[in-house]
Amino acid sequence: MRCAFMFERCHLTFLLVAVVLLTALPAQAGELRIVHYDVYGRSIAELRESLNENGPRNPRDLGGKRFHGWTDWRVDWTYKYTPSKQGCRFTEFTSALSGTMTLPRWTPIGGGAEKVARAFDTYVSALRRHEHGHYAIGAEAAAEIQALGHAFSVPSDCSTIANAFEMRAAAILEAYRAKELLYDRETEHGRTQGARF
Repeated sequence: MRCAFMFERCHLTFLLVAVVLLTALPAQAGELRIVHYDVYGRSIAELRESLNENGPRNPRDLGGKRFHGWTDWRVDWTYKYTPSKQGCRFTEFTSALSGTMTLPRWTPIGGGAEKVARAFDTYVSALRRHEHGHYAIGAEAAAEIQALGHAFSVPSDCSTIANAFEMRAAAILEAYRAKELLYDRETEHGRTQGARF
């Protein structure tokens, strides 16, 4: 879609999956929303089975494996541009990061569950740290896109600036998608960070 000069560029959104310490960004850091799914059981074995059966799936692989935790993050941006002597350049650029983290929730039933409750709480705490690592990767992507937007221009007329920017931003997002896959491999999906149950 083409927009006239100096009009705000259409709102673009790219969704990347996966799941963070909120880093100070030049981009606006949006809210990281925490949502829960319920798990059931009286023992660690029963809880593990419930986690395996009820955990979220990768939204891009709906028939695939379930995970105990998942984080989706996205970078949204808007911009304005104008012709310049050198071609066309952005005059305004804003971006924002937002995301949703999905974690398990368990309510102990009956007495004598203190040991199981401690183990579950320790596990969820480590799982949350791992998922924050995914969101931190999203924060890095948002910062890079923000830096690109503040300096972006093309040597041709303004009819090419939108597509040129979208291609560069998409390449950045793909690079950070690959970084998330590497993060999961290196941490064994959080196991090396203590997320073992």
